[in-house]
Amino acid sequence: QYRIGLLHLTLAAGLALLTLAVATRVVLGHTGNAAQLNARNRWLLVTLGLILLATVTRISGDFWPKIQRSHYIYGALLWSAGILVWACYVLRHLRDHEPPGD
Repeated sequence: QYRIGLLHLTLAAGLALLTLAVATRVVLGHTGNAAQLNARNRWLLVTLGLILLATVTRISGDFWPKIQRSHYIYGALLWSAGILVWACYVLRHLRDHEPPGD
């Protein structure tokens, strides 16, 4: 009965956060911003919080069928907001980075 919810826990939270962690390291490392990895990155904590809250919201919908649809929608919106926060703070380094010359 809760198999799909547990898959969301694994995929939407676990693998998504792992992918974002690796992508953050790669982008910051290859754009010459590796020192920022040691700095306090509140945006990364916000991303983590939004994605974890999205996952909890999504899974909690399985326990309350009357409000299940709204929980699924809130979970999707929170997850999207987490990805947008991450993208705003990480992907901007790609825009500012000049590729190496030939």
